[in-house]
Formats: sequence, C-alpha cells, structure tokens
Amino acid sequence: MIYNLANNLITYFNTYEFVINGFQPNSPNECILISDTGGSPGHYYDRTDYRIQFLIRSLDVVTGKKVADEIYAYVKNKFHWVLPAVTVGGKTYPEVKVAQISPIQSPGSIGPDEEGRWLFSFNSYVVV
Repeated sequence: MIYNLANNLITYFNTYEFVINGFQPNSPNECILISDTGGSPGHYYDRTDYRIQFLIRSLDVVTGKKVADEIYAYVKNKFHWVLPAVTVGGKTYPEVKVAQISPIQSPGSIGPDEEGRWLFSFNSYVVV
C-alpha cells in the first residue's frame, strides 16, 4: 500500500522528491519521507488500518512548513480513494481501495536534524 500511495503523491506533487521507508545516504536535503509504521487488521471488519508517517526535510524552515501543509491538505480526510497498481523493483503491487485516510495530528516541527535541515512530521491512519 505504501508504494501505491507514494506513486500517487509523486504524480500529484511532481516537483518534490519522495523517499520511501527510510532516508538513505544519497537522499536529497529537500525531500518527503513516507514510512509505513505498521498496520493491524480490523477485528470485526475485513480491513486493515495502517499508520503512515510523513517526514518533511528542508534546508529552510518556512519552505519545510509550506510543503508539510500542502502534503497534509492533500491526504487528509480522503474517502473511497483508489490507488492504482504500481511496479517497484520488478514487483507489482495491486490496486488498493482506500476507504479513508484520516490525520492523527497536523504537521508540526520537530526541529533541525544534526545537519541543520528542518524536519516537519505528521501521521495518518489509512483504512484499507
């Protein structure tokens, strides 16, 4: 599901750099990290509730906050969203039907990292 969501964001925000499930040494200074922090099956329903973290990294605090707010506005409170199939590294991830994406909290600054890049974060539930 994370790759389907990332592909949608990459298509919509085509001027931003996205990183999936962890910064790498060659990750750009200005980028958005999308991490799948875990999911759990619904006990009474045929569904899975995923938790997704968005971590925005920027050299400039104002730019970082702007990007965080844009990503947040795009994904919050989405209902009945179909994320098309995507192929990553030779593996195809089938289409995903998202019932709802809901914010856990709004974007907030967690301060600069050890390299002086500003970090903003927010988390969302994704119900599939």
